[in-house]
This record gives sequence, C-alpha cells and structure tokens, in this order.
Amino acid sequence: MLCNREKAIKRISLLKKHFKPSEDFNRELDGCTFDFELASKVMRGLRPEVYYQIISLVDSMMKQNSFQEKSRAAMRYKTNYWFKKILTKIYEKEILTPEKVIEDPDLLNRCTMGISFFGGEISTKFAVQIGLYLKSIKNMGTETHKDALMRAATLEEFGCFCLTELGHGSDISKLETTAHFDQITNQFIFNSPTETSRKFWIGNLASTATKAVVFAQLIINGVRHGVHGFLIQIRDPETHECLYGVTIGDCGDKIGMQGIDNGWIMFDNFRVGKKALLNKFADISPDGIYTSKITSKAKRMAVQLGSLSGGRIAISQVSNDCALGVSSGSLRYWAVKKQFKNPKTKLETRLLDYRINHYRLITKFARHFVQHIGMTKVVDFWDEYLKGGLGTENKMTSFIHLISSVTKSVLTWTTFDTCSESRQALGGLGFSSYNGLGSAIPVMDLNRTWEGDNNILMQQAGKLILQNLSNLFTEKPVMPTFDFLKTEMPEAEPYLKSFGDVMGLLELLTYRASTLIHQTGMKLNFAEDKMEAWDKLLAFNTYPMTFAYFDRFLLQSYINFLQQFNEDQKTKEVFTLLGVVYAQKVIVEDAEFFRDNLTRSQIDDLKENLMDNLLKLRKEVVGLSYLLPLTDKMQGAVSKLDMKPYENFLDFVERSERKISIDIDGDILIPSSR
Repeated sequence: MLCNREKAIKRISLLKKHFKPSEDFNRELDGCTFDFELASKVMRGLRPEVYYQIISLVDSMMKQNSFQEKSRAAMRYKTNYWFKKILTKIYEKEILTPEKVIEDPDLLNRCTMGISFFGGEISTKFAVQIGLYLKSIKNMGTETHKDALMRAATLEEFGCFCLTELGHGSDISKLETTAHFDQITNQFIFNSPTETSRKFWIGNLASTATKAVVFAQLIINGVRHGVHGFLIQIRDPETHECLYGVTIGDCGDKIGMQGIDNGWIMFDNFRVGKKALLNKFADISPDGIYTSKITSKAKRMAVQLGSLSGGRIAISQVSNDCALGVSSGSLRYWAVKKQFKNPKTKLETRLLDYRINHYRLITKFARHFVQHIGMTKVVDFWDEYLKGGLGTENKMTSFIHLISSVTKSVLTWTTFDTCSESRQALGGLGFSSYNGLGSAIPVMDLNRTWEGDNNILMQQAGKLILQNLSNLFTEKPVMPTFDFLKTEMPEAEPYLKSFGDVMGLLELLTYRASTLIHQTGMKLNFAEDKMEAWDKLLAFNTYPMTFAYFDRFLLQSYINFLQQFNEDQKTKEVFTLLGVVYAQKVIVEDAEFFRDNLTRSQIDDLKENLMDNLLKLRKEVVGLSYLLPLTDKMQGAVSKLDMKPYENFLDFVERSERKISIDIDGDILIPSSR
C-alpha cells in the first residue's frame, strides 16, 4: 500500500512533470497519519470539475511567474492579453461555451477566481467583464439586450460596471448621476451635475471598455424614480474615441492591481435611446408613463444590485484560497529553515518546531481550512437562491445578502491578516517579489473595500441577524442557519465536556451567538432613539454578535463536512483536530465572554489543550497543505511543492533580468535595476 509521501508525489506529478521532492518533503509527508488519497478525493469534490479544468488549462499555458513588476501600461496590456487568450482557450477546449457562460456567469466567475495566483488582475478582468458587466445585463435586461450578452461573452465588446461615484459608494440611493427622459425624442439625457458625481474607480473603463452598465437617477417629467441601470455605448467601436457628451479619464497610479485600467467618466447632456434602460423590473410605456413591478424604490434597487452578492462570494473564496496558499507556503518554508541550536539535541531547530510558531501560523491555517469548507455551503446557498430567480418573491434574497456580506467581511479581513503574518514568517525573503506576497497583499487589501466596504456590510448583516430575532417573536419563519435561535435568551451553564469534543465546542459557540443576538436586540428595542442607539451599539455589540453568528455557522458547516471521513477514523480525527483548533482559538480570544461557562482554571486548561493540539497538527499540517488546489507555478520561490526553498529562490534571483541604466534627477545620479 502506498504511503502518504508516495500518494502525494503521484498527485503532484500530474501538476509538475519532473517532481523531485527533497528530504524535508519526504520527512513531513511520511509523518502524516491521515489517508492522503481519501482526503484528496474529498477535498477535490468541494469544487466543480470545471474549476480544476480551468486551473490545469491556465497552468499549461503559463510560464513560471517571475513576480516582476512592469510599467502600468505593460501590465494593462499583459492583463488584457491573457484574459482574452484564456477565455478563447476555454471555449476552444469546450470546457465552457459562450451560451453556458450567459446561462450561468457565476460558474465562470468563481472558477476563474482560482487562477488569481497566476495574476490577480487576470481573474479580476473576468470578474469585471463576466461577473459585473455581463451578469448585470442578464439580471436586469430583457430580450432587447440579448445580443449584448453574446457580444460580452465572446469579448466582441468589452464593458464596464459604472456604479460607484467619487462622492458616493456604499450609499447607492444618493448617487448623483442623472438620466432625464425626453418624451419628445424618446431618449435619456445623462448628466454628471457635480464633480463628485463622476463615476470613479471603474474597472475596464480607462482604456478598454466601449460599453457600460451605468446606474443613474431616473427622472421623468421632474419626478425622480430612483436609481436604475442602463446599457450605453461610451466609445466609438471603430476609433475607440469617446462619444460626444462623454469624458473619460484615468484614475492613475495605485498601490496594486496595475493591470486593471480603473477610470472615471462624466456625462454632459449625453443622449441615448430608450432601449438603453435595463427594463426587467421597470419600464417606460410608449406614452411616457413609468411602470414597475416593484413599487418600493429601496426594494427595486436591492433587486437590481442582487447580483453583487455573487461577486462578494467569489471575492471571499479567492481571498481565503490566497490565505491558504501563503500560509501553506510559509509552513513548508518553516519545515525546512533552521534557526538556533537546541541545547538538548545540540542541533539547529526547524522554525516549524517552535511552539510560538504553531500559535502564529497553524491556528491561521486551521481557520482558513474551516472557512474553505464553509465557503462550500455559502456557494450552495447562492445556487439555491439563483433557482428562485431575481425579484421580491425570492425568499432567499435577504439571507443571501446577509451571508455574502458577513462572509466577504470576515474572510477578507482574516486573509489580509494572514498575508501579513506570512510575510513576517518568511523573514527578509518575504520582502522579495519572487515570493508573490508583494503582489498579493495589495490585492487582499483592496478586497476589504471593493464590492462593498466591510464595515458597511457588517452593519447590514447585523440588521438582518436581528431581523431573525424579530421574526421569532412575530411567529414568522427565520432564515437558513438560524434554527439555533430561540425566543428566550439561553442560560449560562457550566461546561462539563472535554475541550476536544467538537460538538461541545459548538454548544459554546451557539450559546455565545444566541446570547449576543438577544442582548443586542434588547438594547436596541428599549432605546428611545433607535438610530443613535444603533450607532452606539456597533463596536461592542453588533460587530461581536455578527462575528459570533459566523463563527458558529463555520463550525456547524465543518462538523457536517466531517461525516465524509466516517470510513476512516484516523483521517477523521486529523480533520476534526482542525475544527477543534479553530473553535478553541475563537473561545480563547473571547474568554471574557465565557466567564459564566468556564472557570479560570478551565480557561487555563483550554489554552494548554490548544497548544497540545497544535503540536499534534504540526506533524500533519504540511501534508494537509498539499490537498489544496494550487499548482507549482502558483507558488512563490520559497513555497514550491518540492520544498527546496533556497535552491528555488536562488534560481529566481539568478534568472532575473538586469539592465543597468542611469536615471537623472537634477544633479543626482541613481543607478536602477529594471
């Protein structure tokens, strides 16, 4: 029977033809006690097969990433080149077809997020063109706009998604761009009345897009009907010049994502035909009368922007994958790097054998592993939501906004923290571009604010969580995942179970979530000024409540996932340990809350038990890192799968192109390497 090392080599060899593992690789994999083959099968089943097909395809097309920065113009050219080449190849190989992409744009969007390690800009291009532009036309348009869908899917036309303005981002209802309907000419007249009304930070706009989905205040006969979406031509498709009445500019240099041409746009009495209105939920009759299936402006806007939840889910997934990738690479590096002599053995100690490093990084790896499983459940919820269709009749709408908002917030926050810790874990080498962190960290930073600022999303999620509490008292149904919530606040009970009992830990997290929801709800309910109370409660009540709900959701999802290992008890024990470590870390960090459940002595025992569990995971964690869908080319120089960090890093350094030139700045001569 093959050992874990041989099983891993067999799998990795499919990704890299000439795989020669190091002694460190052999040692780490031979020490694992879980069944690598079974674990690989289960983990692979978490994503659709298309996901792996696209990764394999792109891996075969790409050379090893040198992680070298290029000029902004060069990065934009490279990003557009690879975006078009990859999508063309996906169609040629019949992995997907344009028709399938139009039918299910979220599938391509989620799957292409998996190639972000080859370039965050490339996966973002897919998100902009398919996940935002094409999907908005599909979700808000009608038969009138059918041809535009095919042109978007085949890249015959490049588009952009113009929502955010310089003065308004999260508060969509206050967008300033206007679209007056002229009944005489049957046209909309677009205007940007103020400097702050210019659409800003729009991906694909500065130099690529010829069309745009633009959100503006619809005004008919002086009456405002709220924000609506329009599909409009902004550049001449032949000359690529801006159309009359349209001004487009470049948002300039950024701290990352240079390959995305973010731009701004302003309108000056720009006229477009009546068919520009994406009229699935609202329309204008031939005699100029406004009609809508949804009477509430707020609900209509929420339905129109419902597709953004899919984008948040994709961002959550790619962020967590990044965290797993960089933490895995750091753990493999630590399993090789030695520092300081052990006085007992007289040998140098590997960094992964220091107990403080277990707490620094293995706890983060465990959290992201649990989040990886949780994302599978979130995607299932999204697919269920799509079956119900867009519209107020879809009972999943509010829940999808809740779960996508809190997921995006927590996963992007924790990912940025893990990327920072991983950078430190690599020491000086973490500062090298060849390890990919220099390009990953700015992208993960960006993920915390685009597609919805995390702090705004947390507040929106918090309100919806409290809505479930209100539903209980009015005998209305609660949303999915809230079955644990009861009308009465739970009473604190002494914890009598083992700290290794994952079900017992779930009980503690359930008690925490339920209690915080009730406490926050009561404080808000009894407040005289609800708005002032809400603002005051955010820091110490609403945010902790929302985190607590999500922690419980993640552990429950992970416990359900563990059933797939019932045929192999030892493998189940290893995977259970990841969930236990995750939950123990959450409880330790919020120990003050559990003072009525756990004595001070128990808290001390819990901390000691956590450190013991981390020691057990230490011999499994490198092997677990090989279960993730990451090819060798996706890895930084010191993170490669063969675990030869120094040899690989020096190979990058020696192959790096160097052109010595002189930059003249006044009287100062500065030698530079390019």
